[in-house]
Amino acid sequence: MNAAIRLSFGCKRTDIPACLCSVDYTDSESVAKLEKLCWRAKLLDTHYAFCIDIGTERKQKSPEQRLAQRLRNLERRAKKSAPLFWEDIVKNEIARRPDYFTLEGVKACMEEVEKQLSEDLRANSPAFSIDEIESALNKICPFINPEIEALTKWRYDILEKQKQLNAMSPEERRAYFDKQREADTTWKYAFANEDEGEGEMLSVMRSMGG
Repeated sequence: MNAAIRLSFGCKRTDIPACLCSVDYTDSESVAKLEKLCWRAKLLDTHYAFCIDIGTERKQKSPEQRLAQRLRNLERRAKKSAPLFWEDIVKNEIARRPDYFTLEGVKACMEEVEKQLSEDLRANSPAFSIDEIESALNKICPFINPEIEALTKWRYDILEKQKQLNAMSPEERRAYFDKQREADTTWKYAFANEDEGEGEMLSVMRSMGG
């Protein structure tokens, strides 16, 4: 299983890499870095997204096994549709589709599939390593600057804090906010002058009413 920054399936662009970077999902440090860098990739194209790739291992069958399976399926269907004439149906179907029901046809089909899979694998291979992607995005994304960096870091910190709060129980959240109120001088000042503020507000309201 890998984490990657790649183009979504709806994007048809071919002038930029389909996959910018891919790391092992169990490497938490690299995954966190990749997730933070995803916004920079979106400056290059909004179709870039942080994805989790679940690899699947295909058990390769031999051409003989594939042909035998196709013939078994054909025979089963023929017997089901015409029990008395299934042998004639099988012979006619094999003669009608030699590219599907012969060993040569199966081999040709498998070669075409393997060629397509190789092309897809090459097109979706990562363009950069985790150590290269940050500097690469700085070069190819002219919109990145220190102000955007600061704003994005602030937004990311807020989102991370929100995740932590969501994971807390109501009691833990209440204790957290109580502690924040005790440590926050702005909060203390606001409550210390609460009576004075209410008095000023009442004075303004009376003057407007008069």
